Amino acid sequence: MSPATCPVAKHERRYSPVGLLQRYAGHKVDHLNTRLLFAVGWCSFVAVMASFEIAMICLALVVAGDLVETYFMRRLSAARIDEIDEQRAKRISIAAGTFDAVCFVIAASLPTYLCCLEPEYGHAHWKPIFSIYLLMGAGIAHLMFVPLNPIGVIIRAVIYFVVPLGILVSGGPHHEFGYYAHELDIGGVVIFALTSIWIARLVQSRHVRRLQTELKQARQQRELQNAYAQMYSQQVEARRLALVAESANDSVMIINRDFRITWVNESFTRITGYTAKDAIGQRPADLLNCDETDLDEVADMNARLIKGDTVRTVLFSRRKDGRRIWLETSQVPMLNAAGELETLIAVERDITATKEHEKELEEARRAAEEGARTKAEFLATMSHEIRTPLNGVIGMTQLLEHTQLDEDQRKYAETIHSSARSLLALINDVLELSKMDARDVTLTPTNFDVRRCFENTIDLLKPLAQEKSIYFELDVASDVPEVLHGDDRRITQILMNVVGNALKFTAKGGVRVVVDVSGTPKAPKLNFHVFDTGIGIPEELQARIFERFSQADTAISRKFGGTGLGLTISQRLAHAMGGTITVSSAEGQGSCFTTQLQLAPACQLAEVPEKRSPQEVDLNGARILVADDNQVNRLLVQKFLKGTGAQLCFAVDGQEAIDRTIELEPQVILMDLSMPNVSGLEATQSIRQSSVPQPYIIAVTANAFDEDRDACLKAGMDEFLSKPVSRQQLVESLVLAFSQHDLGTPLSLCAEPGAALQTEKTVR
Repeated sequence: MSPATCPVAKHERRYSPVGLLQRYAGHKVDHLNTRLLFAVGWCSFVAVMASFEIAMICLALVVAGDLVETYFMRRLSAARIDEIDEQRAKRISIAAGTFDAVCFVIAASLPTYLCCLEPEYGHAHWKPIFSIYLLMGAGIAHLMFVPLNPIGVIIRAVIYFVVPLGILVSGGPHHEFGYYAHELDIGGVVIFALTSIWIARLVQSRHVRRLQTELKQARQQRELQNAYAQMYSQQVEARRLALVAESANDSVMIINRDFRITWVNESFTRITGYTAKDAIGQRPADLLNCDETDLDEVADMNARLIKGDTVRTVLFSRRKDGRRIWLETSQVPMLNAAGELETLIAVERDITATKEHEKELEEARRAAEEGARTKAEFLATMSHEIRTPLNGVIGMTQLLEHTQLDEDQRKYAETIHSSARSLLALINDVLELSKMDARDVTLTPTNFDVRRCFENTIDLLKPLAQEKSIYFELDVASDVPEVLHGDDRRITQILMNVVGNALKFTAKGGVRVVVDVSGTPKAPKLNFHVFDTGIGIPEELQARIFERFSQADTAISRKFGGTGLGLTISQRLAHAMGGTITVSSAEGQGSCFTTQLQLAPACQLAEVPEKRSPQEVDLNGARILVADDNQVNRLLVQKFLKGTGAQLCFAVDGQEAIDRTIELEPQVILMDLSMPNVSGLEATQSIRQSSVPQPYIIAVTANAFDEDRDACLKAGMDEFLSKPVSRQQLVESLVLAFSQHDLGTPLSLCAEPGAALQTEKTVR
């Protein structure tokens, strides 16, 4: 409803000052002919009773005044209410009305003045009472319009009542009635004026009551129109909703307070098989529930609906033909004024296909998880079973190389050692890539000494360069921070792969590793460039070298060997650390592999312990327990530590390791994980919970996965070594343990130097 058509707005416009003035103007315009006819009538009477000339003058005056006022009133009534200047309109109405009143007073008074006060102009029998009644009648007539134009009407009324008094006063007492009769005439005029005022007040009070009544009616009419409009809007909306419900793909039910169906759409029949005739009057539960329906869920849904809550749930239901379907139902309660359930609107959707798809996805997920678990178990088993004999092969070869051999025998031993190392590298690459395929790369960032990280790796690879008689250089820029925060183990892995490749494919010249830093102090980027003078890579093949099992060509693969996985693994590790590996090369002119890694500044610039060689730490008298069920592994440890002065004892399972720890209080334990009876993890936990002086426990195991490392550290172990373990690795770990940890003063486990060997013989 627009404001222009609102009943209250129309009422307010009608009774506004401008609206009242317009209504006054309208009355003046509408009754012009009546007033003119009345003027002709009394002027005719004057012509008969007094003089025709006087009558014409009177008529001219009355018509002139009325026409002037009507002209202005017609313009006022024809104007738009919102375009009228209220104050200007009031001034015009007062001026025009006063002019009309003056003209009328002159016309009404002229016969009396000429005939009575100037007898020579008229008849002596003419009486002033005619003019007095005429003027007072006009005054009463105008007082009826006081509510419409108060100021203008009051001015006219005053004029119409003052002039009769003036006529009486100026005329003097009539000789035929005496002086008292004259006073009575004046008193009568005054009483008539007072009565007119009383009548005007009655008119005003009637106007106020009418205004209030019409305002009340306007408000009622507005409320009625609003109610009609709302009802019409609701009808339109209900019709739209009905059309939506009828044409919806989802099933729609309307249910009463007794939970009985009162209406269903066509989709209900399509989804459930029940027609409207079958459903109306029935309970949805009686139609749709089956043995597999969750009745507790249904009861909870109904309880929530009774409380007025909207419910959305999924129910296993039954069609009319007995086929089971999944229905997603959304039910909205409609409450009455008392807050009680009146009607339910239930919208249900068949999601059977979605549920079946979810089931298939769940089965696929379980199958994938089972496959991943089986793969992980297979990899762990393969790693353990292959690394265990490799540990023996490599370890024994190392021992063999340190014996008196002739040239051929030493060549055979070196070949065995090299082949075993190649096999180990192959296994490591395959297992590492398999782990990356199964999950994201796991990083373990820590503060590390940058120079030591690179120097240690270079030291490990120097023998390869020495075998080929090529130079092998490391150049660390002076602005490289001493300590950074990152996963140094993964950085070493990348460096081993990239530098190992450079050494493998370089026969003349050499390899140079340049380390620098870029970025900002808060976000440093560690860069290392590996330059070689090897065979180079053709430009068209450079994009393939980071693909798995890929080398430049098959001839190179046959000549130099390798799996083609090293760069693939390195690239993925670099990406995991927010970096990249790029290559620039020309065939026959060598290559440059640039690795850029996003690291962080050191969390705390703590002092990094200096690197120490085995010869700098005396293991004489160190109490070391070796817990391993494999005889070869025990023998290797014994041989590796021969001559270091360490005192060894042995355990073949976890329980024996616990007992020996309590009995002998070793300073270091070399703990295998996979042992009979009690595993290495369980033995470690038991030792950590005991009251004996706590030893430094090093895991020495063929289980090489990150999960195994985490499990060892969580169980309470201090360090993790993956088999096969070289003599250098083992001795360095022991050196680190005794140099950086308070393990007490080494004491001899046995009285005689040969006791360690005797202990090994006992456990066999």
